[in-house]
Order: sequence, then structure tokens, then C-alpha cells
Amino acid sequence: MIGSEAHKLSYSNNLVYQALNGEIPVDTNMTLNWIDVKDVAFGTYQAMLKGKNRHRYILANEQHTTVQETVKIAAELYPELNLKTPKKVAKWLLYIVASLMELGSKFNGKEPLLQRHYVAMFYVLKQDYNINKSKQELGFNPKPSKEALEDALRYLKND
Repeated sequence: MIGSEAHKLSYSNNLVYQALNGEIPVDTNMTLNWIDVKDVAFGTYQAMLKGKNRHRYILANEQHTTVQETVKIAAELYPELNLKTPKKVAKWLLYIVASLMELGSKFNGKEPLLQRHYVAMFYVLKQDYNINKSKQELGFNPKPSKEALEDALRYLKND
């Protein structure tokens, strides 16, 4: 979930912020399913009002966005930043980097940017979802991922 009016950067908004600042050095080959937090809030509210007991509703966008596409969208929105498209990195190398980051976090007390269990779970996973049930039963109709991402980029750039 990404969006404006964040008082503290969430993990997702921080990733958008890093893309905006050219701080994503490599493509981890993990996809993202950008969705505006306001759409999720609306879907949650609608589920409370219209949802059926013991049913689950997917509140996401239908199609994923790659890290490279994310940086490309930021670069198109802000060409003056001269953002570079990150290169893909092999899974085995990501495991090594994640291990080193996890070790470093034990000393500096900060959460590592990359963790081995994320590499195991999300490497080459396509985060695409069928949201027809949420659309039909809840009236859920989120703005497209690209639009949600552009809104978040504008917010983070200007605020």
C-alpha cells in the first residue's frame, strides 16, 4: 500500500522514496502490486458493510509492477532526476547480500533492506490477483497501479 499524507514512511512508501532518489542499485526480480491506501481503506469499509461472513476479499490491483517498471515510471515523471534502471541480480547473489545485511543489522540495530526469507518468498513471484469478487460484491475499483505509484511519487517528491 502506498499513498499520500503519510506521517511516517511505511516500508512500501520508503521503497517508492528510494526509487525516486535513485537508491535502488539492483533489481531483485521481485514484483510489486502497488495500490493506493485509500482504495484499501474503501475496500475494507465496504467489506464491513457489504461483505459476507467468513468470506475473504482481495484488495489489490490485478497486475503487478516490476522494480524496473517502477523506476521507469519515476524517471518518466521526473526526467530531470536522470534515474538509472537497475540491473537484475541472480538469486544466489541476493541470498549472500541479504545474509550480510541481516548480519549488519545485528550490529547497527536497523532492519535490513533485504532479508533471505523475502528472497525465498518473492523471487520471480508475479503478484497478480483476481479481484472480481471484490469488484462485484464490494464495488471495489482501485485506481491502476501506475496511477497509484505516480500519486505516491508526487507526494514524496513535493512533501
